[in-house]
Amino acid sequence: MKSECQTISPVMRRLDVTLDGEQILKEIDKAYRKVGQRATIQGFRKGKVPRVVLEQHFKAEVESDVLSRMIGDAYKAAIDEHELHPVNQPQIKAGEYIPGQDFRYSAEVEIRPEIEIKRFKGLSATRGELRVASDDEVARELDRLRQRLTQVVPVEDRDLVEKGDLVLCNFNGTVDGETFKGGQSVGYVVDTVEYNYLHDICEALPGKKLHQTFEVEATIPEGFHNQDVAGKSAHFEVTPTQIKRKQLPEIDDEFAKDLGDYDSLQELREKIRGELNQRYSEEHEEGYKKAVVDALIAENPFEVPPSLVERQIDVMLYQSVGRIPPEQLQAMGIDVAKLRGELRPNAEWKVRRGMLLERIADLENVQASKEDVDKRIQELADKLKQPVAKIRSAYHGEHAGELAFSIRLERALQLVIDNLAAVGSAPTAEVSPGGQS
Repeated sequence: MKSECQTISPVMRRLDVTLDGEQILKEIDKAYRKVGQRATIQGFRKGKVPRVVLEQHFKAEVESDVLSRMIGDAYKAAIDEHELHPVNQPQIKAGEYIPGQDFRYSAEVEIRPEIEIKRFKGLSATRGELRVASDDEVARELDRLRQRLTQVVPVEDRDLVEKGDLVLCNFNGTVDGETFKGGQSVGYVVDTVEYNYLHDICEALPGKKLHQTFEVEATIPEGFHNQDVAGKSAHFEVTPTQIKRKQLPEIDDEFAKDLGDYDSLQELREKIRGELNQRYSEEHEEGYKKAVVDALIAENPFEVPPSLVERQIDVMLYQSVGRIPPEQLQAMGIDVAKLRGELRPNAEWKVRRGMLLERIADLENVQASKEDVDKRIQELADKLKQPVAKIRSAYHGEHAGELAFSIRLERALQLVIDNLAAVGSAPTAEVSPGGQS
């Protein structure tokens, strides 16, 4: 096997590999001997099938298997020979195999770039002012908690629907005089404020009387599950059968006690204020760290392997939409290509951050011990209120090194922060969530 390596870009190499024709024939002979031992062909005893007959039945399979194995072995040897560190699977381009002749193929492979840290000490970063929770923000959080304790109760002192009611309805819809799937329901709850079905029905309900049927023309929404009628005009007969309303609790000491271990509303307010301030403090710190990383990236440019960015986008997509297949997302009206494009700048930022901090950790011999990992596992268990054994099992096997790697990057970033030349102050009192450090 012979190989040559050509530089296409800082993150791309092309390997030109030549496999010896005689060696290929030897490997093919070995393969045919194995096939001959197990092949069952009518008219021949097992193990006694002539080579020419085996070739008639298995030639394409044998040559493909042998070449695939030899290409893979040669590729591994070539990346070792040229000291390459691939970050993805190679793109193989192979020529035609002619028995007895040398076989040539090329492999384009993305590699980790050689990152030269030109400067990580003496950088400047801006730290914004720390945001403090206002009385209005505490009040909004109290109202959010109040909404969680909302009860739905029957209205028994009137039979006319009012705006704001929840109304149980029976309805029957037709399109062009024909009933359609999804157009009939009994006891369907219609919210006259937050429309949850057809806008026209919701608008028509206020002022209507219970148990009296009324008619209304409505347009079926474009996103309706029955696409046969989506966007069409429909005729509905609607009968409201019961009125309900949302009942919100009073915000007082009893409300606070119902929410948890609070003796008074004031104690709940202070707890909310403290949690908001803690969140703002964390966001403030994350924003500052992002500014530090931005300065680090600006001082140390390098080309990023595209496949690492795509892989990071995959992770971010999974975090946002889970395991929903792309075709299902498209059916839901989500433009996956556009979404990936929107995620790409942040994904590239994350890749740059990780590679730069990893390089600094290597240069400065930043390590994470087993004790450091054990401590982090305990912290995660406390934060998530999960058993230590469960957290530890999540970082087992292929994920075993993730916590140590994360700790090393954190310490490398702290090293950059400890060696800042200057920390500026932003003129604004609010810091948007960073979330990227």
